[in-house]
Amino acid sequence: MTGIGFKTADEIARRAGVEVNASVRIKSGMCYALTEASLSGHTYLPKEKMVETTINLLGLRDQYLNADGTYNMELLDNCFTELVLEKKLILKEIDDNQAVFLSTFYYTELNIARMLLELNISTPEDDYILGVKMDTVEDMSGIHLDDLQRQAVVATQNNGVSIITGGPGTGKTTTINAIIQLFESDG
Repeated sequence: MTGIGFKTADEIARRAGVEVNASVRIKSGMCYALTEASLSGHTYLPKEKMVETTINLLGLRDQYLNADGTYNMELLDNCFTELVLEKKLILKEIDDNQAVFLSTFYYTELNIARMLLELNISTPEDDYILGVKMDTVEDMSGIHLDDLQRQAVVATQNNGVSIITGGPGTGKTTTINAIIQLFESDG
């Protein structure tokens, strides 16, 4: 239902007589589990995690959990297969695991990757000249870059797209400031 959340819609459906094991309920739960995962930055979930999240979300754990800790997958697999055939879910192998995407997230991620590849135009700069520029930026700003930071700065000068990652205190801001100063020095 548009305009209300999944949990409210599920409660209304249950009061209206939709069975606990109804495929429409399970399929909606699978899609909702993936949508919720996206709020934490995940564009997909491993299939096992998606199934576990769906079962817990719908309160079906006791009905689908086998004595050995695995899940009875017959109805769940039927619902999952229907969603794949309806092209609402995409199943891909990633690192020997089955990854389940909502189709909108999968195609959005694929399109972003394509656009990044198009932007990543290689424009190598002479190593010596780049080294002199970096030394000048370090001297003028009082910044001292370690080897990884220097590699990151070089990457931004030689490629159309660079992504800088790292935890707190790893030098991302210092690296970005050096990159900005290097670009500003070029005019």
